[in-house]
Amino acid sequence: MAVNPTLALGIATCFLKDENRENFSDFTVCVGDRTFQCHRYLLSACSGFFQALLRSDMKERTENEVTLKDVSPDTFQLVLDVIYKAADVLTKENVIDVWHAACMLQIDFLTNYTESFLTPCVTVDNYWDFYTNAILLNSSIVKKSCLDTMATSFIDLTGTEHFVDIYFDDLYEILKHNNLCVCPDFVVPAIARWVKHDTTNKEADPGTEKETQVIEEEENNRYDCFEKLFSAVNMKQLSKQELINLMTDPKLAEHKNAVIHINNVAAQRLDTTWQFGEPTYIYQNGRNTLNPVFNSQKLCQHCNRKYTPNM
Repeated sequence: MAVNPTLALGIATCFLKDENRENFSDFTVCVGDRTFQCHRYLLSACSGFFQALLRSDMKERTENEVTLKDVSPDTFQLVLDVIYKAADVLTKENVIDVWHAACMLQIDFLTNYTESFLTPCVTVDNYWDFYTNAILLNSSIVKKSCLDTMATSFIDLTGTEHFVDIYFDDLYEILKHNNLCVCPDFVVPAIARWVKHDTTNKEADPGTEKETQVIEEEENNRYDCFEKLFSAVNMKQLSKQELINLMTDPKLAEHKNAVIHINNVAAQRLDTTWQFGEPTYIYQNGRNTLNPVFNSQKLCQHCNRKYTPNM
């Protein structure tokens, strides 16, 4: 059944007229040191958490009272303002807390709204905070926005302590990203640093047992990630010096799979037909034409040289 926006607005306006939310209340929510008088039907209609609770045989259903943890009274007040008043409560200061509460209470429309609010707010100053929360709350839309920013600001990203904590699949997406404008001479050492990072003492973000297991499997096999990570980079344009640095790295030399992938890179590099300084025009079909490699070239933000990304 289609929802008429005019009628929906009229219903919301009726709720706004009754400023005393406690009228006819039939359910109490305790949060911290505060109690909130609410209505079972409205909570159940908006929240998957409350719907399941109020349909169960748990004591909260018969006692008409529940205590919530992992949410502050102020944040729950904002959630109720949304439910009862359709109030636009989000700010840059409270959006993370409201986002967590919406996910915990399974209020889908509020979760979607907070994610839409967050996405354009991602900057180089906050992308890591948003990224870790997006992983925790399984938000693909917010994580994508974070990866977009990371790719654009890759040089700054690699200079932070957080770079080595990026998950493998996400790093791979960054390396393939169209916003990445950094040549192989900068990217390859960054990959090597990520691979060599010791993750044995790293504490995984809280999540399900399955998610934790996947994270542990990825982190314990970083040296096996070389091949796929290198596949996202045009290794034929790696300089001889960076290739030498890669081949003589003592820590990488200790791992068989890493050595195999590095040797494959060396073979690609020796077989290269284009390097920095490739002529802009080539003689083809009886005339000078623009070299095809320049159609997809980018300017490296690190060394200001043109390079061709892996297609």
